[in-house]
Amino acid sequence: MKYKKTIQLSITLLMFYFIYRTFGVSIQSIIEEVKNISDPKWLLFTIFIPSLIIPAISINRWGFFLRSIGIYEKPLTLVKINFLSIFYGLVLPSSTGFDAVRMYLIEKRNPDKRGKAGSTIIIERYFGFVILSLIGIWGIVSIRDLLTQQQFFYMFLAMLLILIILIFLGFVISNQYIFNLTNNLLSKSKYLNRIFSYLISLHDALRTFPVKKVLLSSIVLITMFQLVTILNVFFIFKSFNIDIPLINHLAMIPIINIISIIPLSISGFGIREGAFTYFYSLVGIDPTVALIISLMNYIILMGIPALIGGGINVYDLIFKRKNEKKQS
Repeated sequence: MKYKKTIQLSITLLMFYFIYRTFGVSIQSIIEEVKNISDPKWLLFTIFIPSLIIPAISINRWGFFLRSIGIYEKPLTLVKINFLSIFYGLVLPSSTGFDAVRMYLIEKRNPDKRGKAGSTIIIERYFGFVILSLIGIWGIVSIRDLLTQQQFFYMFLAMLLILIILIFLGFVISNQYIFNLTNNLLSKSKYLNRIFSYLISLHDALRTFPVKKVLLSSIVLITMFQLVTILNVFFIFKSFNIDIPLINHLAMIPIINIISIIPLSISGFGIREGAFTYFYSLVGIDPTVALIISLMNYIILMGIPALIGGGINVYDLIFKRKNEKKQS
């Protein structure tokens, strides 16, 4: 674990050095560009997105998934789990590390639904990425005239391959024959025996999950979630008085978000900023501005809920100590 963190930190620093060498982004240029936030009122909209709008969408969506398998949690409980998971997940690799925390917290509350509770998060995230890929493909096709033929080809091919991989993974997860084959191979390893019992429960839950019923009822919420996160970037650009058509963001953000989940750096830092800087440079955005907006977008979407989650955690610790003192 120690070496893993060291490697991730090294990759993060190397990516930022790469951005500096390739695009000429320096600390001084960042300071100068931050001063160019000429319309800060747009940032007020971005505060409401992670603190109110996204939680409202997420809780309704996740609550529906949970109810479909017989888990009934109060909305405030799910809100608390979401905020706490983002707080704890900041130190985990990739930008979706908090999902692992969310799985742990919901299964801790529902030990009799081990595997099933966690499956709701995996399926929720899976269809989120499928829809994000479709949005990205549509966006790339829509801005084809802004790209060179080579740029369009590689971006379109990348998003199409991501979509194909996602569909293939869905097939592998749901196919009993492939799972049995994998089970026979991995179960022979004494190091994997402990975790494989959970994977069996998880696979069974994924295979029997009422996907069609849940998807038809929640696809609007899943799509809304992805569009709102893209809208957040649109608002940050507006605060710099940079008026980019929304369709450009629909083309860029999906591929950036998917790249940033690769668990090579700490919370996707460096990888996300490199992708952000490169792809937005294709539509004429200054690399320094693109890097600043990438960092601001992460701080707003993750920092604000993490701060709320930290507050909840502190409150829980204080409340727990008070109860312990009363009991003693």
